[in-house]
Amino acid sequence: MSAGIDGLPNLSLDNSLDSPTVTGLSTRTLQNPIPLPYSYKVPNSDTTIRLGFGEPVSVRRILNLLLICEYAILESIADHGADGEIEWETDHRQMFSYTSGDDVRISIMNLTGRTVLWGELQSVIQGLMQYLVVENRGKEVVFRFRCGAEGEVGWGFLSKGGNTPGSALD
Repeated sequence: MSAGIDGLPNLSLDNSLDSPTVTGLSTRTLQNPIPLPYSYKVPNSDTTIRLGFGEPVSVRRILNLLLICEYAILESIADHGADGEIEWETDHRQMFSYTSGDDVRISIMNLTGRTVLWGELQSVIQGLMQYLVVENRGKEVVFRFRCGAEGEVGWGFLSKGGNTPGSALD
């Protein structure tokens, strides 16, 4: 594991391990654990995000994407309230996904059996904004989040270009 410019390790796991990599975002499934060594408690909320880092991404590009997301979430909260549910996809999951004009993508999904609310999603985006932008950590991330004491609620990734967790989305 090598250190990045901000002193945090760049994760790159051997493909023989039964877990997704963050660098390269392999095509392993979520049935295997994702190594997420960093934990961040979002200020003024009951949300905690566990993160693993990948390749460098411009903080400006991350900021642009997260501002787009924040605006979309605020519109949905105005329409449905903070306790409103994110829409369900046809494959029986919730997904919130955006790609910026400069090719940075975020996707956030619920974990099986748990509904993600607009207010919870807003806390996740605000936490990513604080942790990645304000604290100047320009990196791709894979993350899981919990809201309150009930355990993990959802997971997601922020990546550049075509990097995705592959079959983890299937």
